[in-house]
Amino acid sequence: MLITGNIVVVLAIDIMKMIQTIRNYQQQNARLQTNSAWVDQTIERVKNAKCRDFGEG
Repeated sequence: MLITGNIVVVLAIDIMKMIQTIRNYQQQNARLQTNSAWVDQTIERVKNAKCRDFGEG
């Protein structure tokens, strides 16, 4: 067998973290596709939290 590329060793825990991150992105994407108002609601929650905790400006 001939290896023509560089060999990379990745820890199993890092692969699992990467898979979880990809799944999270897929879930968020699914939410966007099924509930477009979700983005607006999330933005409003962040704005409200900012105003309540840090004040305007």
